[in-house]
Amino acid sequence: MRTPHWKSVWECESRSEAEVLKTYLESHGIRVFLQGGESNYLYPVLRIRVLVPEEDLEKARELTELFFKSGD
Repeated sequence: MRTPHWKSVWECESRSEAEVLKTYLESHGIRVFLQGGESNYLYPVLRIRVLVPEEDLEKARELTELFFKSGD
């Protein structure tokens, strides 16, 4: 099995938003890795990147757009 090249599909401002989007994408068969959101007193990283394998990027973008449109 080939190691995927991970690409950013979205950036979230909260861990909870990132986790919900991750669950949504995974329910459609897309692997997801969350990066960031850690903070310490010297270097806070507040945004969380939602990463997907490059081969799933287009499908993940479409699903992410639908996900956020349905929340309007």
